[in-house]
Amino acid sequence: QEDRDDDRFIYLPALKRSRRVAASQRSSAFMGTDFSYADLDRRDWRTGKITMGNDTMIGKFPCYHIVIIPTRADSPYSRHELDVRQDNWVPLKVQLYDQAKVLFKVLEAFQLRRVKGQWFISKSRMSNLRDRHTTTLTLDKIEPTDSIPDTAFTVQQLEH
Repeated sequence: QEDRDDDRFIYLPALKRSRRVAASQRSSAFMGTDFSYADLDRRDWRTGKITMGNDTMIGKFPCYHIVIIPTRADSPYSRHELDVRQDNWVPLKVQLYDQAKVLFKVLEAFQLRRVKGQWFISKSRMSNLRDRHTTTLTLDKIEPTDSIPDTAFTVQQLEH
Protein backbone atom coordinates (compact mmCIF):
# COMPACT_ATOMS: atom_id res chain seq x y z
CA GLN A 1 0.00 0.00 0.00
CA GLU A 2 1.67 3.18 -1.21
CA ASP A 3 0.50 5.65 1.47
CA ARG A 4 1.32 3.27 4.32
CA ASP A 5 4.28 4.39 6.40
CA ASP A 6 7.44 2.31 6.66
CA ASP A 7 7.94 0.41 9.90
CA ARG A 8 10.95 1.61 11.87
CA PHE A 9 12.67 -0.05 14.78
CA ILE A 10 15.72 0.97 16.74
CA TYR A 11 17.88 -1.44 18.70
CA LEU A 12 18.83 -0.15 22.15
CA PRO A 13 21.98 -2.03 23.25
CA ALA A 14 21.73 -0.90 26.89
CA LEU A 15 18.26 -2.47 27.15
CA LYS A 16 19.11 -5.36 24.80
CA ARG A 17 15.83 -4.86 22.97
CA SER A 18 14.28 -3.09 20.01
CA ARG A 19 11.74 -0.32 20.11
CA ARG A 20 9.27 0.63 17.38
CA VAL A 21 9.48 4.21 16.17
CA ALA A 22 5.93 5.30 15.37
CA ALA A 23 5.22 7.42 12.30
CA SER A 24 4.13 10.24 14.61
CA GLN A 25 7.71 10.34 15.95
CA ARG A 26 9.38 11.00 12.57
CA SER A 27 10.08 14.62 13.49
CA SER A 28 11.45 13.68 16.94
CA ALA A 29 15.14 13.96 17.71
CA PHE A 30 17.15 10.82 17.10
CA MET A 31 18.94 9.82 20.30
CA GLY A 32 19.03 13.45 21.54
CA THR A 33 20.82 14.77 18.42
CA ASP A 34 19.84 17.45 15.93
CA PHE A 35 18.97 14.68 13.47
CA SER A 36 15.37 13.51 13.38
CA TYR A 37 14.14 10.09 12.35
CA ALA A 38 12.80 11.78 9.18
CA ASP A 39 16.29 13.10 8.40
CA LEU A 40 17.66 9.57 8.60
CA ASP A 41 14.95 7.69 6.72
CA ARG A 42 14.89 10.11 3.74
CA ARG A 43 11.38 8.97 2.82
CA ASP A 44 10.60 12.39 1.35
CA TRP A 45 13.52 11.97 -1.05
CA ARG A 46 11.97 8.76 -2.36
CA THR A 47 8.37 9.92 -2.57
CA GLY A 48 8.49 13.72 -3.05
CA LYS A 49 8.18 15.83 -6.19
CA ILE A 50 11.69 16.47 -7.52
CA THR A 51 12.82 19.39 -9.67
CA MET A 52 16.26 20.53 -10.78
CA GLY A 53 17.48 24.01 -9.95
CA ASN A 54 20.54 25.86 -11.21
CA ASP A 55 23.87 24.08 -10.75
CA THR A 56 25.93 25.28 -7.78
CA MET A 57 29.47 25.02 -6.43
CA ILE A 58 30.30 23.71 -2.98
CA GLY A 59 33.96 24.49 -2.48
CA LYS A 60 35.70 23.29 -5.66
CA PHE A 61 32.98 20.77 -6.54
CA PRO A 62 30.26 21.41 -9.13
CA CYS A 63 26.90 20.28 -7.79
CA TYR A 64 23.39 19.68 -9.04
CA HIS A 65 20.83 21.71 -7.09
CA ILE A 66 17.79 19.53 -6.43
CA VAL A 67 14.53 20.67 -4.84
CA ILE A 68 12.22 18.10 -3.29
CA ILE A 69 8.69 18.98 -2.24
CA PRO A 70 7.23 16.29 0.05
CA THR A 71 3.93 14.89 -1.18
CA ARG A 72 2.84 13.29 2.09
CA ALA A 73 0.91 15.38 4.59
CA ASP A 74 2.82 13.96 7.57
CA SER A 75 6.22 15.23 6.39
CA PRO A 76 7.88 17.53 8.94
CA TYR A 77 9.33 19.61 6.09
CA SER A 78 7.82 21.76 3.34
CA ARG A 79 10.92 21.55 1.14
CA HIS A 80 14.36 19.95 0.88
CA GLU A 81 17.12 21.60 -1.15
CA LEU A 82 20.12 19.40 -1.95
CA ASP A 83 23.45 20.27 -3.49
CA VAL A 84 24.73 16.96 -4.87
CA ARG A 85 28.24 16.50 -6.21
CA GLN A 86 28.10 15.86 -9.95
CA ASP A 87 30.99 13.38 -10.00
CA ASN A 88 29.88 10.98 -7.25
CA TRP A 89 26.25 11.86 -6.46
CA VAL A 90 26.93 12.54 -2.75
CA PRO A 91 24.89 15.36 -1.19
CA LEU A 92 27.31 17.93 0.23
CA LYS A 93 24.62 20.25 1.58
CA VAL A 94 20.97 19.70 2.46
CA GLN A 95 18.67 22.54 3.51
CA LEU A 96 15.45 21.60 5.28
CA TYR A 97 12.52 24.02 5.48
CA ASP A 98 9.81 23.75 8.12
CA GLN A 99 6.07 23.84 7.37
CA ALA A 100 6.14 27.66 7.60
CA LYS A 101 8.68 27.57 4.72
CA VAL A 102 11.47 28.90 6.98
CA LEU A 103 14.96 27.38 6.76
CA PHE A 104 15.07 25.10 9.80
CA LYS A 105 18.10 22.81 9.50
CA VAL A 106 21.21 22.49 7.36
CA LEU A 107 23.22 19.31 6.86
CA GLU A 108 26.79 19.76 5.60
CA ALA A 109 29.16 16.98 4.58
CA PHE A 110 32.76 17.77 5.53
CA GLN A 111 34.55 14.54 4.82
CA LEU A 112 33.93 11.80 2.27
CA ARG A 113 35.55 8.39 2.05
CA ARG A 114 35.57 5.93 -0.78
CA VAL A 115 35.35 2.36 0.49
CA LYS A 116 35.17 -0.61 -1.90
CA GLY A 117 34.28 1.73 -4.74
CA GLN A 118 31.38 3.41 -2.89
CA TRP A 119 31.35 6.97 -1.56
CA PHE A 120 30.26 7.62 2.02
CA ILE A 121 29.89 10.76 4.09
CA SER A 122 32.27 10.08 6.98
CA LYS A 123 31.91 13.43 8.76
CA SER A 124 28.90 15.73 8.68
CA ARG A 125 27.19 18.37 10.76
CA MET A 126 23.47 18.99 11.24
CA SER A 127 22.73 22.57 12.30
CA ASN A 128 19.38 23.33 13.89
CA LEU A 129 18.96 27.04 13.13
CA ARG A 130 15.93 27.47 15.37
CA ASP A 131 17.63 26.06 18.48
CA ARG A 132 21.10 27.31 17.50
CA HIS A 133 22.55 23.87 18.12
CA THR A 134 24.62 21.46 16.06
CA THR A 135 25.45 17.77 16.00
CA THR A 136 28.57 16.43 14.32
CA LEU A 137 28.35 12.87 13.07
CA THR A 138 31.60 10.99 12.43
CA LEU A 139 31.75 7.49 11.00
CA ASP A 140 35.08 5.91 11.91
CA LYS A 141 34.43 2.41 10.60
CA ILE A 142 32.64 1.84 7.29
CA GLU A 143 32.22 -1.72 6.04
CA PRO A 144 29.96 -1.84 2.98
CA THR A 145 28.43 -5.12 1.93
CA ASP A 146 27.21 -6.15 -1.49
CA SER A 147 23.81 -7.27 -0.31
CA ILE A 148 21.86 -7.68 2.88
CA PRO A 149 19.06 -10.23 2.76
CA ASP A 150 15.55 -9.02 3.57
CA THR A 151 15.50 -11.51 6.46
CA ALA A 152 18.10 -9.34 8.24
CA PHE A 153 15.52 -6.60 8.67
CA THR A 154 13.41 -8.14 11.41
CA VAL A 155 13.18 -7.22 15.08
CA GLN A 156 14.43 -10.69 15.96
CA GLN A 157 17.57 -10.20 13.84
CA LEU A 158 18.16 -6.73 15.31
CA GLU A 159 18.15 -8.21 18.80
CA HIS A 160 20.36 -11.13 17.79
